Amino acid sequence: MILQNTAALHADETAASFASRLAAANGIPSVAELLMDAEHSMAMFLKGDQKTFKTLSALGGVALDDLTQHAFIPTGVSRYRCMGQELGMHNLLRGRSRICPACFRGDTGAELTRNTAVAAYGRILWALASARVCPIHKLLLVSAP
Repeated sequence: MILQNTAALHADETAASFASRLAAANGIPSVAELLMDAEHSMAMFLKGDQKTFKTLSALGGVALDDLTQHAFIPTGVSRYRCMGQELGMHNLLRGRSRICPACFRGDTGAELTRNTAVAAYGRILWALASARVCPIHKLLLVSAP
């Protein structure tokens, strides 16, 4: 079943960002609540549980393979796979967010509205600890507001 309101999965977006935008588009306050409504948990999502991702892909109307490619799926102790790349936990900014101010402004427009939470999306690059500068705008990545 596809939710009434969906969001496109961007080519450089994290699965967590997509899930957050999907929840916001449907008036659900958090990814955790979206998953609970679908009888899954945030812990299952973070573990890369296939059933959880299958349900999320169906709710959002996106291909399961695309969604799982955009997720940081655990592959071992302190190891993750995203977009076909193996990453160590030390490579990721877990629990912190950074953004490119120009990308964020481009997503949201000049004014913050109810649609801002659905329009702005988290880039995979922003989750990498070694990324310091936006390759498009040449601006430093900064802590999210």
